Amino acid sequence: ASVPPARLDTEGPAQILSGVQGPRPRPILPRRTDDSGGADLAAPAIRILETLVLKGPNFWSYRPSVWMRIDLGPFRDRPTSSIPGFEERLVELMPSLEDHHCSEGRKGGFLSRVRDGTWLGHVAEHVAIEAQNLVDIPVSFGRTRETKAPGVYNLVYEMEEERVGVRAGKLALDVVEWCAGEDLSLELAERRFNLLITDLCL
Repeated sequence: ASVPPARLDTEGPAQILSGVQGPRPRPILPRRTDDSGGADLAAPAIRILETLVLKGPNFWSYRPSVWMRIDLGPFRDRPTSSIPGFEERLVELMPSLEDHHCSEGRKGGFLSRVRDGTWLGHVAEHVAIEAQNLVDIPVSFGRTRETKAPGVYNLVYEMEEERVGVRAGKLALDVVEWCAGEDLSLELAERRFNLLITDLCL
C-alpha cells in the first residue's frame, strides 16, 4: 500500500474559514437520500461530518471549492489495494478516470495509485471532479488530507455551480462505497450512478 496522505493540523471550519474572503460559506445538510427511485439505501459507512461551500479564495485554493470533512469509518485502515476488485469496479463505473494524472503526472497515474493502494477519501476526490467533468463542468483541482483524528479527512475539490458541486461529492462517496462493498451489485450501482449523473445535469 502507498503511504497515507500527509497529515495537516487543519481539522475544521474555523481554520479553513480564516482563509476565505467574501461571503461566509453556506453549510450544507449531510447525506444521504436515494435518488435512484429504488429502495432506501443503507446508512452510509463513510460519514460526512461537515460540508461547506467555499465561494472565493480560501485556505485550500483560489478557486471556488467544496470542503467536506469525512470519516472513513470501517475503511479507515483499508487502502484500495486491500479491497479485492475495487479498481475493476471503479473503472467499470467511471472509465474516464483513466485520464486523471494525479501526482504521477501522466495519463493513468491516478488508477496506478489506486492499484498500488490509496485511501478512499482520495478516490472520492477524483470521482467528485470527474462527475462534474462528465456534465461538462471543466474542474480539475482537488486535495485530500488526513486530520489529527485517525480516519477523518479534509476532502476538497473544485466546483463551478454550488448545487452540482455538493451533489458530486455525495455521489463520489456513494461510488467508493459501492466499489468497496463485497456484496456490490454492479448492475444496480451502474443504474444508480447513471441516474445520479443525469440528475447533475438538471
